[in-house]
Amino acid sequence: MLISILLIVFIISGAIANVGIPMLTYELPIFIVALPLVVFIEARVYKNKLSLSYGTGVREAFWSNILSTFAGVPITWALLVAIQFVVGGAGFLFDPNTLFEKLGIIIIQGPWLLPFGKDLHWLVPAAGMFLLIPFFFASWMIEYWNIARRVSKGLLNLDKLKLKHAVFVANLQSYILLFLIWIFAGLISLSEGYPELMLKYLGEDIFNVLNSLAQRL
Repeated sequence: MLISILLIVFIISGAIANVGIPMLTYELPIFIVALPLVVFIEARVYKNKLSLSYGTGVREAFWSNILSTFAGVPITWALLVAIQFVVGGAGFLFDPNTLFEKLGIIIIQGPWLLPFGKDLHWLVPAAGMFLLIPFFFASWMIEYWNIARRVSKGLLNLDKLKLKHAVFVANLQSYILLFLIWIFAGLISLSEGYPELMLKYLGEDIFNVLNSLAQRL
């Protein structure tokens, strides 16, 4: 599925003037590098809200996030790009001069940013933060469906209403983390002037955090 999405990205890139920036190329790496921290956060929520053992919480959080990260996020992004095409967002509808036009770029053209040159250093993190909203709802639905499916099969003894609330809280906390990561990435981009450097520095910092946590465990 992920390969198919990336193939579609490659094919339709020629349809947009000067290619631009498909935001999946920024969002997906951030989701991947944050995955261990997200699993840790959500496992604790499942332990506290659903009285699951920590090991069971880790297992459910891990496989649910694998599904939402590598299937849910790319598919949601592809749907948003399709909507962008339909409403005419594949062309230069806005210039980043006024507040209204800036919001228009982020909301309508956020999934696939056009080559706005020097403005990309703030447009990329701004669009990245905005896209977390649809990704949140997609992740919530997919992760709830994945765990609820195991409940229906009798593999877990959970109340589905409590499960839906727990998955919402777990995703809310993990997406707060992702939002903070994007803020940090945005500060890097603004200070360096090149959004490409975000992933390099961000990956190094998250690796250091995970290494520190591993040493304490």
